[in-house]
Amino acid sequence: MKKALLILMVVVPQLLWAQKGANHAFLRTDYLTIEPLSIINFQTPKIKIGFNKNITPRWDASITLGYGHQKFAFPGSEVGSRYRLYELRNEWQYQAYRYKRYRYFLGIEVFYIHHTDVYYASKLYNVDDDYTLAFNHADFRRQKMGLLLKNSFQFLLSDKIGIHMYTGLGFRVRKNAFTNVDPVWIEFDDEDSRYLFEDHYNTEEGTEVSPDLAAGFKFIYVLKYL
Repeated sequence: MKKALLILMVVVPQLLWAQKGANHAFLRTDYLTIEPLSIINFQTPKIKIGFNKNITPRWDASITLGYGHQKFAFPGSEVGSRYRLYELRNEWQYQAYRYKRYRYFLGIEVFYIHHTDVYYASKLYNVDDDYTLAFNHADFRRQKMGLLLKNSFQFLLSDKIGIHMYTGLGFRVRKNAFTNVDPVWIEFDDEDSRYLFEDHYNTEEGTEVSPDLAAGFKFIYVLKYL
């Protein structure tokens, strides 16, 4: 899905720029957003809603809030019995192009995620001291913060309803910590042992800085036109 969105975000703006004789005046709107796919995430299911405020004819500012709970989890998901997640995102968007109901934006976004849970009968890998530890139970905390450069494409289906698709590329800092650990065994490994885990967003302990990629879509509800 991310590849399809990336292709769409590159190709569609080129098609729009090729149009001639249309109304290119910048459209100014305040609107609410909801991301429908965030609730069916098998790793971190959450509800994400946002508010976008138009500041100038070409600049918008938005805030997005996310909340996750174990009650949102589907059978077979990876969340534990005390899963909680809080997410905050702030984005500034520049309206680069408009053609009728279509709009193309460039943006910059900062974000913070706070994720806690309790895991049972599992393992952790410490990235700082290179050891694997098996435990009966442990409290888990993940903090993730970063910055994304984004481009997005918006289409109004009516005067009130629309779709907003986006991709983003940047970096993130992830800090994972395990506390109240009831250990079973510990083994010191080489650095490659971390790849024994299928996905280590919630199995690695320590701090890691790495690139970050985002892609998705939102439904929008227009509150007013300015």
